[in-house]
Amino acid sequence: MTKVIVSKFDAIRTQIDAAIELYFVSDNLVATHTLTAAAYNLLRDIAKKDGSEYPFLKSGFIKELSEKEKKQLIQFLNKPENFFKHADHDSDDSLSFDPELTEIMLIDACSYFKNRKIEKPKNYEVFKAWVGKIKDDINVGTDSRLFLELLLAAFKAGGKKQFWDNFSKHLINRSKVCS
Repeated sequence: MTKVIVSKFDAIRTQIDAAIELYFVSDNLVATHTLTAAAYNLLRDIAKKDGSEYPFLKSGFIKELSEKEKKQLIQFLNKPENFFKHADHDSDDSLSFDPELTEIMLIDACSYFKNRKIEKPKNYEVFKAWVGKIKDDINVGTDSRLFLELLLAAFKAGGKKQFWDNFSKHLINRSKVCS
């Protein structure tokens, strides 16, 4: 097999893309969270270096907390990812895991790309639409905005898998037309 060159942002984008796809099409909550956390932590390290506040939970937000609160938040955020990756001290333990943490971390990780002139993960727009972000340039209260909101609601009504099937196909077809 031929070696490939992978930048940190290549790794981040592919991990986020895989995590987003798993989020929609798989019941594998552990793999989805593990990929999300890996990309998130890479972004956190890059954010420290470039002075960015995103991803917010582990960078910007945490600066506002007391030392005790910081420690609690870090423990809360890191507990699932560490549990899913290590068994050196807790091989017989189990974990009560809330998968909404994965969604929060995906939202926060995607926010890093929002206003940057860098390549976004290919599944960025699908996830952004799922969490309710509608194009800012369509004015609230207009027929166009209402139509878009109703369309997204219809896509969401079928659940994550159907949303992925419908919305991602639309974006794939759109990118082929625009290429």
